[in-house]
Amino acid sequence: MTHKISEPQTFMDVDRSAHRAQWIEVTNAEYQAMLANDVWELVSLPANRKALESKWVWKAKYNEDGSLERLKARLCLKGYLQI
Repeated sequence: MTHKISEPQTFMDVDRSAHRAQWIEVTNAEYQAMLANDVWELVSLPANRKALESKWVWKAKYNEDGSLERLKARLCLKGYLQI
């Protein structure tokens, strides 16, 4: 069984992590996948409107025996701020 990897909460945590290179790699892979799948398109923001905020979430996934399966990153929209 391997020890649990600390999951970053912010980009500063990623930068300080012992697994920095791996977290950056999975974040870039997720970003490239979103670009390849045309997840969004850039448009002008309507007058008197604010863009919704987003946040990166990083998770370590483990096998049943406790060994590390993979690291995962995803971009979450803070939809609860929507009016």
